[in-house]
Amino acid sequence: VAGHYGKKLGSKHVWIECKNLKSNIKRDHIIKVKEAVADVSAVEEPDWKPDYVMFFSSSKFDQDALNFAHENGIECYVKSGDTFSPVD
Repeated sequence: VAGHYGKKLGSKHVWIECKNLKSNIKRDHIIKVKEAVADVSAVEEPDWKPDYVMFFSSSKFDQDALNFAHENGIECYVKSGDTFSPVD
């Protein structure tokens, strides 16, 4: 994702996780993403590391999963018709 900040071009890296499950998203799904992001971020002098983490799902999120995601700065979105809506 790139955007202009004043007169400078800046960039932000976004980790996007997508799931198309028949069951709800569980805390374990969010934990795995958090651990994967931590692994990438821990690399000495990484080529990139995510500034934002977004989790998209075609099914609902368990409340425990949402709580954990929010505590760890992971934005959650659920399919709503032909688009995705943020989950609070």
